[in-house]
Amino acid sequence: MKFEKNKILGIIIILLIVISVGFKSSEKKKNVDNSYTANYDQNQNKEKNDSVDVDNGSGYEATQAPDTQYVVITAVPTTSFVPNVSAEIISFDPQMTQEPTYTAAPHVHNWVSATCTNPMYCSICGETQGEALGHEWSEANYDSPSTCLRCGLTKGEALEKEYKSNTILIYMIGSDLESIQGRATTDINEMLAANNCATTNILIQSGGTKNWKNVWMTDGTTQRFTVSENELQVKQTLEGNNMTEASSLENFIRWGTANYPADRYILILWDHGEGTMRGFGRDELNGNKTMRLSVIQSAIDNSSVKFEMVVFDACLMATLETAYALRSNAKYMIASEELLPACGLYYTSWLNTLKKNPAIGNEPLAKMIVDFSVVHAGVEANNATTLSVIKLGKITEVYNELNAVMLGINEDETMGFWQNIVKAKVFGSADGGYDQFDLIKVMETVDSDAAENVIKAAKEAVVYSRNSTSVTYASGIAFYAPRDHGDQYAAVREDVIGCGYSEEYFRVYDRIIG
Repeated sequence: MKFEKNKILGIIIILLIVISVGFKSSEKKKNVDNSYTANYDQNQNKEKNDSVDVDNGSGYEATQAPDTQYVVITAVPTTSFVPNVSAEIISFDPQMTQEPTYTAAPHVHNWVSATCTNPMYCSICGETQGEALGHEWSEANYDSPSTCLRCGLTKGEALEKEYKSNTILIYMIGSDLESIQGRATTDINEMLAANNCATTNILIQSGGTKNWKNVWMTDGTTQRFTVSENELQVKQTLEGNNMTEASSLENFIRWGTANYPADRYILILWDHGEGTMRGFGRDELNGNKTMRLSVIQSAIDNSSVKFEMVVFDACLMATLETAYALRSNAKYMIASEELLPACGLYYTSWLNTLKKNPAIGNEPLAKMIVDFSVVHAGVEANNATTLSVIKLGKITEVYNELNAVMLGINEDETMGFWQNIVKAKVFGSADGGYDQFDLIKVMETVDSDAAENVIKAAKEAVVYSRNSTSVTYASGIAFYAPRDHGDQYAAVREDVIGCGYSEEYFRVYDRIIG
């Protein structure tokens, strides 16, 4: 019995000791909390209901929540960029006496594939791996120079054929140039005046006018002819044909090259020209509809014929946009930056030369077409004339360099660039202006290395140009900018993008036109 009493007493003593120790520990913890809270409030010199924010100037924000013993560090926006670093949340004890150490987790690389000239690299930090791929060159052939199979860069020149025969396809939309002035008939007579030659075929598809001023062509129809032995011979008559449809041009090219094969093919587009803004041709039988650049490109693409030359006997077609549309369709383009006198090209002299020397090279022949036509226009019409020969194999480089200029213009620089356009001489001003300006002249007003690259590339692409002495503002190639006819911009933008331009190229104009 005595033992039981002692056992109970021992248990009571142990319980009292435990209770006493717990009470003292609670008091100690309370004192620590109160002490920390008072010190924290004093150091910050302010109170907040929800939290306390501390900016330590390191690019991080320190936040202590009430009744807690830790501070959370989170990233805040800064104006500087720290490469190879991503944001991380760090927790630490506020009782620490030393400055906390921040560690940052490495980012996940965003690798951009290697190209011919650049190794694979991270677009975030710039780190590189491996080496550039290098160019893989194809052999030059008659259609194209040596070309990189990876990036499309070219070097050298295409091989020039030994031309023993030629076929010239003339796509003649008569329009009001014929129905009112008889200009198509005049040019046909110039062709007939040239000497006959069995190695040169001249083919005409006529249409798009209400009234022909000659005895060969039937009003209101589309017809195909050969020009031989000083006369036109009808080969086909097509009913209900729209001369500004892609299929019409495509079918003419297919018919001509299939029936009159030759070593060299030259395409001449004859009618009004309205430049990049509205394209080529006015079909008088179909509401004066025109052929946009993308329509011309589609027609020639689908014909599967690579021309040695595409020649515009039309106004305003010597633009970068036109040349870029035809970059894969021909080796050379002949066209005018300005309004062309109604007499247009002069045919007799250069056709005689071609018939006497079928093997003449492309550049000598192209220069001859330009020279004879500019001189003839000055004598007959006494009108200012511009014509140029553009090497289409060089035109992608011109576009790439101009694209670099356009992409490099930020919002703050947009109006400065636009002022250069505002001050520039517009082509076609006698007919209301067509929103195209000499590329080299405008780039000379842009103070940048990128603009110098455009000038250099453009001068290499324009292998020959000739102007009347009064024309001092034309260097051989123009480009489009929507200065005076903003209502046309959306249609032009869509058309040119359809020819291969990037949407980003138009970013500057999008800001202006809105």
